[in-house]
Amino acid sequence: MMEQFNQSGGGDIAENTGIPLGTNYELRSPLNSLGCRGENTPKSDQFSKITGEISDLKYSPEATTIERYSLQKTACEILSTKHGKRDRTCTCLRTILSGADGVLVKQSIKTKKCYYTNLMVCGSVWKCPLCNVKISESRAMEIGTAINCHVAVGGKVALLTFTVPHERHDDLKDMVKKLQMAFARTWISPAAKRLKKSIGYVGYIRAKEVTWGFASGWHPHYHMLILYFSDKPEDEVNELIKNEMFPVWQNRCEKIGLGSPSYEHGLDVRGGKYAAEYIAKFDKPQKWGFEKELTKGQSKKSKVANRYGPYDLLREYKKTGSPNMARLFLEYCEGFHGSQFVTWSVGLKDEYGVDDSVAKDKELAKTSDEASKTLSEITPEDWKKIEFHHKRAEVIILAAKGWAVTQAFINSLARPYKKKRKKAKPKLAKTSNVIAFKASDKSVESLGKITGDEWKKIAKGSK
Repeated sequence: MMEQFNQSGGGDIAENTGIPLGTNYELRSPLNSLGCRGENTPKSDQFSKITGEISDLKYSPEATTIERYSLQKTACEILSTKHGKRDRTCTCLRTILSGADGVLVKQSIKTKKCYYTNLMVCGSVWKCPLCNVKISESRAMEIGTAINCHVAVGGKVALLTFTVPHERHDDLKDMVKKLQMAFARTWISPAAKRLKKSIGYVGYIRAKEVTWGFASGWHPHYHMLILYFSDKPEDEVNELIKNEMFPVWQNRCEKIGLGSPSYEHGLDVRGGKYAAEYIAKFDKPQKWGFEKELTKGQSKKSKVANRYGPYDLLREYKKTGSPNMARLFLEYCEGFHGSQFVTWSVGLKDEYGVDDSVAKDKELAKTSDEASKTLSEITPEDWKKIEFHHKRAEVIILAAKGWAVTQAFINSLARPYKKKRKKAKPKLAKTSNVIAFKASDKSVESLGKITGDEWKKIAKGSK
């Protein structure tokens, strides 16, 4: 049975391929570590000359699923050590809901993908790789819907990136707080009001992102889409946005204590060719468009050497066991705790008919595909085996191939066992005497008392 399973593309073989979380990541095979090119290694023509991202890669959905579950396990190892408390991410898609008879395995009729229900969900887009995928994809679809509607009626889009100076020993939580204050004061400034009026401003969509590097530490920044109507050439609008907003952004950062952003890096404005390349391809999920630039911050791999995204920290910790990577991931979780993932300007969702019924990320993570069918129910006993052997990903992959082979795989797993505790050595009771007893078939007869000193002599001599 295990032989059949490994041939189907799952199991430990796939887990050791090291394929990263998102399709934009560089996919590595075991040969790559030896300097050889594997079949999944991106070629030079697969890199976008504009964004530096990777596109059009052939990747294994099964290996990607296995890695997501593996990264969540790694995150739980780190989070469970914080203050000795168990983080809710450690129970996500692991603990059966109270009152449920078992774990339901469902399959989407449209995509044919399988998923679990009747399990606890943490809904953390920052900490949990599993919830992050579901939430970010849903948010990307919302953004894609708004942009498609806007472009269809003649609108234009610009992507702004706000960054601040950063050094290795900067505190991330403090930087995130100040970054938010600096942006809020910039966007309500008189210069921003003039800009909005001059370009036919409609609204904005904003998301935050962070990377970490050995040389310069944490690098939090904002990505923001501006939707507008203007007859001016896009290059002219982009230049106008930078000339109007950068001095204000620089001033607000200096006053709040974030340092002085440079003209080159402090505010980046893109549109024109960048928009033409990607907006026309929003219906192709493998392309890295504006909507994924905003929502895939955790799963993107930095194109700069020695820089790490949040889930890169997990990969590095899994690979090396570095305590520094664990500390950095905890600092990242604390710095972004409670932060909103994607922010829309007031009224923009209604303007383009984007469904706002599921506003919170946690609620979005709990939603399931309505057009689905139930394949089977996993009993609590079988789920304990799956959890014990860390085979959640393999089971969900096999479920798409048929439940008979899936159940056979579950049955092949050994029952969970607990490590036997060493028996404690018997200790002398507080009483100063030891009473000797003679047991018979029906009663116990007292033979007499042994003093504490006499018992120590007996114990020392092993008599």
